[in-house]
Amino acid sequence: MYYKEKLEQAIEELKNIEDTTEHKVPYGRGNKQKWYTTVDTRLNVFRKYFGPVPIKTDIINQTSTSVVCKSSIVLDGVVVAEGIKEVFYGKGFEIEKCQTGSVGRALAILGLSGDELASGDEMLEVIERDKIKDSINIKDEKEFVKNVCTKYKTAQHHNQLNEFRDIAREIISQNKLGWKLSEQGINLLNDTFETAQKTLSEQKTI
Repeated sequence: MYYKEKLEQAIEELKNIEDTTEHKVPYGRGNKQKWYTTVDTRLNVFRKYFGPVPIKTDIINQTSTSVVCKSSIVLDGVVVAEGIKEVFYGKGFEIEKCQTGSVGRALAILGLSGDELASGDEMLEVIERDKIKDSINIKDEKEFVKNVCTKYKTAQHHNQLNEFRDIAREIISQNKLGWKLSEQGINLLNDTFETAQKTLSEQKTI
């Protein structure tokens, strides 16, 4: 059986996997809820049809802030899919997460993604980001600025600090606050961010 026939069967099996937390990660509510298959589930289905086909994974770039991995799937001597993933340092197991992510991307490009390109593993990161967003009270400017500043002050590393700033900017850009951020509020946010940046840089040099 040629690999394309096996692939069609693997894709069909993956599509028919039930929406349960054993194999997938739910995201959204009500009619908008979608289920994202985990990399492990995708890989298990791939192995079922193709056996121990090696998936080559390399670190193609590594800096002080992030690591980038590339995974290649070779069938019948031909590279049929490649996936690239970048993970920023700060939450632990970055290289492992990067390797898993790039494998998941490669499998998705091959067609083993269920109904969604993103994997359940990646959606867990989105869910964590949403939790941070929900923890920032936006009912009025005073509470919003206070909560964002608290996030800045408690950031454990530069990547997390930048993530908090990006989330705050995202909330503001959605224009659903019901109030306008004042110049005083903007200045306080910027000053607190710069102070947090300086503090983290000083801790790094100790």
